[in-house]
Amino acid sequence: MRRSVLSRPAPLAGVIVLAVALDQLVKWLVETHLPFHRPVDVLPMLSLFRTYNSGIAFSFLSGAGIGVLLVLTFCVIAFVLYLWRRTESRRWLSHLGYALIVGGAIGNLIDRALLGHVVDYVLVHTENYAFAVFNLADSFITVGACAVLIDELLGMRRDRRAQAEDPHD
Repeated sequence: MRRSVLSRPAPLAGVIVLAVALDQLVKWLVETHLPFHRPVDVLPMLSLFRTYNSGIAFSFLSGAGIGVLLVLTFCVIAFVLYLWRRTESRRWLSHLGYALIVGGAIGNLIDRALLGHVVDYVLVHTENYAFAVFNLADSFITVGACAVLIDELLGMRRDRRAQAEDPHD
């Protein structure tokens, strides 16, 4: 099978840099143009709402110190890069997922390191319920994790199909 271009370090780094740059650009626009804690309706169930998250996902560990969160983020990035390195070179969807996860993690890491919090601004809500406020970096992490999961499921399906075709393996 063909080797994924994202199994090579330079293209992977390119995706990561692009994700970080987009995330930081949007956060700069949010910080300079969006009012703090005042919703700006975009769609009936979607608003822009600038707020700050002092923890990680869904404000988890918001009471932990900035040093703990920075170390934890570095550990996550290192672990994802380890997984990327160990993933078969033909698995482009996983490689893309890992790049998006790392790009999103670095985007939020920059906020934490420079601001002491992460800038969040996307609010999905109904009349009676509001989902946690998130940002583009969080979306990259989520989409990346879904890409890896889908690739794993497709790989399991491929393996079962190959096993059924050659039961003597």
